[in-house]
Amino acid sequence: PAPANHPFAARDLETGEEQYYPEGHPNAGQPLFMRKFIPSKLSDNPYLAKDGVYEANLLSLPENQRRQLLEGDWAVATGAAFPEFRTSVHTCEPFEVPTDWKRFRSCDFGYSSFSAVHWFAIDPNWGTLYVYRELYLSKHTGRDLAKAIIRAEEGDKVPYGILDSSCWHQRGMSGPSIAEEMIREGLRWRPSDRSAGARVAGKNRLHEVLKVDEYTDRPGLIIFNTCRQILADLPVIPSDPRGSDDIDPRYASDHSYDSLRYGVMSREQANSQFGDRKAAPAYRPADAIFGY
Repeated sequence: PAPANHPFAARDLETGEEQYYPEGHPNAGQPLFMRKFIPSKLSDNPYLAKDGVYEANLLSLPENQRRQLLEGDWAVATGAAFPEFRTSVHTCEPFEVPTDWKRFRSCDFGYSSFSAVHWFAIDPNWGTLYVYRELYLSKHTGRDLAKAIIRAEEGDKVPYGILDSSCWHQRGMSGPSIAEEMIREGLRWRPSDRSAGARVAGKNRLHEVLKVDEYTDRPGLIIFNTCRQILADLPVIPSDPRGSDDIDPRYASDHSYDSLRYGVMSREQANSQFGDRKAAPAYRPADAIFGY
């Protein structure tokens, strides 16, 4: 529920609701308990780290065990579709996103399951995609979700988003689609690519942006550590056991992954630091044979 070393209020194990002192108590409204995850690493134990022998033993372990016991990365899972994901590399503390960075959002809609919405900003210096906000909601109609998005964007200029293209499907004979309901509330959307091979292409693109550039030593995608759902899902999404290039089709909690996939496949580029220069019109000869 919170990044490492960040305190959070204790929650009820069954309902997930935060626990507070009841009304009438001197501490009414305050959390019953505060909790914090404190990761433990080899460097925290001077006795074991001193001679380097224990470290050498850990370095010799298979990758997953090495990441768990040496790096303290317990999010790693066997058979994960994105084993290159590292919390230490692909996450950061939230910061104020500069006003001149291009922004957009992505959304995978669901009512009975969950709707996942993510907001992206592009660093014009490096071209890095930052995921700086997240919504993960269930039992929200198109209009309800649109209102929640508008509230989340208050004071933020987000010109458009990428929405699951199935939201444009008509319901009944003439009723408005989910996309139309959201657009009527004031949101601008583009449909995601749902053509054959789009899922595999999106997964491959996500692998690409997770790479660390050998020259800049920076990945193409960085996620604010407050986006808890995508950070919980991404390390444990399983690969297809049949050997295809997609994730396991039986994996049901793919809502945040699909939203992230729509975002990284949107082909967005950062605003030019030299202003929006229009390309010179190409020369078109009047006669294609003689060239004039």
